[in-house]
Amino acid sequence: MKSTINRWPYPLLFWALLSGLPLTAAHSEEIPAAKVLVSSGEVNATAPGKEIRQLQRGSKVFSGETLVTGSNGKTQIRFTDGALLTLYKNTRFAIDDYRYSNDEAKPQRAHFSLLKGLIHTLSGKIGKKRPKNYRLKTSVAVLGIRGTSFRAWLDKLLHVSLLEGALQLSNNGGSLLLQEGQNALVNNFDTKPGLTPNPINIG
Repeated sequence: MKSTINRWPYPLLFWALLSGLPLTAAHSEEIPAAKVLVSSGEVNATAPGKEIRQLQRGSKVFSGETLVTGSNGKTQIRFTDGALLTLYKNTRFAIDDYRYSNDEAKPQRAHFSLLKGLIHTLSGKIGKKRPKNYRLKTSVAVLGIRGTSFRAWLDKLLHVSLLEGALQLSNNGGSLLLQEGQNALVNNFDTKPGLTPNPINIG
């Protein structure tokens, strides 16, 4: 007679209980960095080792994720410090390291990367109260702000239009301080950013 072995019907659950691993879904215990206010067309969030998420109104966005819009995509998100960010079509924007708390004794930082495409952003509390803790990296320059509203468009070149406040662009070639209403163009990381009379117009 063959003996019958009663197998544990839920082996993954068993090992999770044994090892003390959390049984919650991805992101469930993480603090969101932002929330989607508006989303249309193809808008996704990606992160290493995690599935691509389609974003829609009300979706949460987390530090470490990269936001990607398709050829018909557009989205606006609000960060927990009140900052507003609009991504237009064919854009990739990485939330490298975002931390915010109402407790000002805790770390506060907003580190981002614009990998390609067009954004429009309005600073929140981090940009206004701790501007040194705000950084936007691109392939040709790094942007620092002082309570700012600006547009940035990265294709082969970086084009920046400052709508409000002040903004500094820096790279290996040097630095340029933009004042309200000015526009800048950056050719590459070794060439100093320069002024241009042409603003970024969004149709």
